[in-house]
Amino acid sequence: TKAREIECSEMSIYSLEKSRVVLQAAGERNFHVFYQLLLGSTEEQRQRHRLRQRAEDYAMLRGGGILQVDGVDDENDWQRLLVAFKAVGADQDMLSGVLDLLSATLLCGEVQWVGESPGDAAVCASPDTFEDLAVLLGVQPQLLEVALSTKKRVMPRGSVVSSPLSPNQAKELTQSIARSLYEALFMWAVGLINTMSRGGKATAPNLPFAGVLDIFGFEAFKLNSLEQLLINYCNERLHQFFIEAAFKREQQMCKEEGINIDLKFQDNSSILTAIDSQDAKSGLGILPLLEEQCNLQSGSNEAFTQSCHRRFGKSPVKCYVEPKLAAREHFEILHSCCPVRYCTSHFREKNMDVMPSEVLQLLLGSSKSFVKEILQGIMPEAAAAPTDKPKKGFIAAQLLRSVSALFTLLRSCEPKFVKCVKTNSSKLPMVMEEELVKSQLHTLSIIESLQIER
Repeated sequence: TKAREIECSEMSIYSLEKSRVVLQAAGERNFHVFYQLLLGSTEEQRQRHRLRQRAEDYAMLRGGGILQVDGVDDENDWQRLLVAFKAVGADQDMLSGVLDLLSATLLCGEVQWVGESPGDAAVCASPDTFEDLAVLLGVQPQLLEVALSTKKRVMPRGSVVSSPLSPNQAKELTQSIARSLYEALFMWAVGLINTMSRGGKATAPNLPFAGVLDIFGFEAFKLNSLEQLLINYCNERLHQFFIEAAFKREQQMCKEEGINIDLKFQDNSSILTAIDSQDAKSGLGILPLLEEQCNLQSGSNEAFTQSCHRRFGKSPVKCYVEPKLAAREHFEILHSCCPVRYCTSHFREKNMDVMPSEVLQLLLGSSKSFVKEILQGIMPEAAAAPTDKPKKGFIAAQLLRSVSALFTLLRSCEPKFVKCVKTNSSKLPMVMEEELVKSQLHTLSIIESLQIER
């Protein structure tokens, strides 16, 4: 405005780490809201929303081995969260729906599937828990069990064939539902906040704005999967943007002014091409190759890994390494920050982590209006024409498209960068590990940018 005040605001989501709902790294918690819910809810709410007493009672909350964080008051934070929800327009029915879906998400991790003998179809071994889950979702338990324990396929002539899932497949599907429910709830909450923060105004791209992009840093664990590859890819794109802003433009300006300058910087364009290239002639990147396997009925993780090895065997690049051991389910990328070895054993399933059409159809017929509302709100296309193959591609394709749009926007702005340096690996105050800090100063191109300023 003329008074230089913020008139309205809006948040955009580019990637949600929904894998955390089911699995956490050692020493990490699930999303804070689950712990807040269990400590802050009343006894009456526990009964109504089928909540258990403690975080320890849920497999999805004890996976990382951390239930409480020093200095964090989960019970008080829950009360603050409720106040915040009301401030952005959530009424009592909405809050009740939020509790239903948070509880349902957690119960997905408590459903047990068994087979009477190896190779048998999955049978639910926890009927009471399953009934609670069905009640929270507003569907019939029998119909939900069928949807989670069978797979329907449409044959070439239009006939539909149903085949039973194994206990492990049913477990993975149930966990996928947990991730989808949390994602739907998160997207709904962001939409609610945006409705309030826009103040009833439509977004106008031609008006001046200030934006803040918050992103995870590079991740390199003992076991790295698709989530780490996507996060690290986003960081590589951001690093390239920083290089363009800090070095390439400066170099071009000096050249135009006749100033001889020799700027040495780490160009990561070859890493990005190895991951995201969609040029079939020169060779597809890792993520498009993954999308190919997800679109094949007979696709597999091993076939995906072998296609990566073949692609980079024919056209080698320095950043891609085929390991000598366990090459059938691993590859390594020499990232700008550090080498990261990726395990591909679940890449395909994670990339295809969409709610199956049978389950989506069932939930869209829920007796609970809130369940239908949030699913229709974030999955309008899927709700209109349910399919197990989304028109816009799977998770990797959607991320590539949204990240491309993001950086198109960033290049139209005047960027400022805040570089965060991790001082020690123990998360302790007043402790600095010299080699760790030095490494980051170089990999984040901080030293090079300081040399330019000097």
